[in-house]
Amino acid sequence: MKSNYQVKNAIILAAGRGSRLKHLTSNTPKPLLAPKGIPFIEAIINNLKEKGINEVYVVVGYLKEQFRYLEEKFGVKLIENKIWNKGNNITSIYAASHVLDNTLIINGDIIMKENVIQTQYPYSLTYAESNEDIDEWIVEIDKDEQVLNFNKEGLGKKGLYQREIIFITREIAQEIEKQKENFDIEEYQEYMMLTISKQKGIPFKVMEIPKNTIFDLDTVEEFEDYSKSA
Repeated sequence: MKSNYQVKNAIILAAGRGSRLKHLTSNTPKPLLAPKGIPFIEAIINNLKEKGINEVYVVVGYLKEQFRYLEEKFGVKLIENKIWNKGNNITSIYAASHVLDNTLIINGDIIMKENVIQTQYPYSLTYAESNEDIDEWIVEIDKDEQVLNFNKEGLGKKGLYQREIIFITREIAQEIEKQKENFDIEEYQEYMMLTISKQKGIPFKVMEIPKNTIFDLDTVEEFEDYSKSA
């Protein structure tokens, strides 16, 4: 039986502004907002370090200098995405492609109600949950939990919804480095990884987590309500 892949490092995607939070991100990148007194990104770094994952990279862009303190405070390394305001999250993967390995890729603005990060994974995968109350991408899978597609047409329907943590193995990481010029910057990282998986016959599956374990705050109202909650 094939052994699990040990996580080599983690990449936190923090280059975007988070414009849906409007005035809240006028002077502060969304990952540095602190609804409960601790910035989103610091909580994520703490979760990683709690599991012994200490090689952490943060991809920055919008107001990048505000992230500098993280280098000294946590020992993370910053990677600049010089075209953060163009295309989709694939541009941040390109910026960090030279450090991709057996890598966890995490959005820098999520909240984890419990630390669901693992130090080993059996294959490349995306976290997902069954929750009809959220508007996220539906993950279409086969009987073996292999991802077939990410489908935005299914919003509002019951299904497995993709959450903001992905693990990729070195096999996919190496192909990203080789093929990154083949993918348009308007593409999403998930589609790139799925395409490579299908091309090379590399497993890319789902890991289902309990409902509402991971969530994000996408509007000013959600942010304010969460900040006031107990």
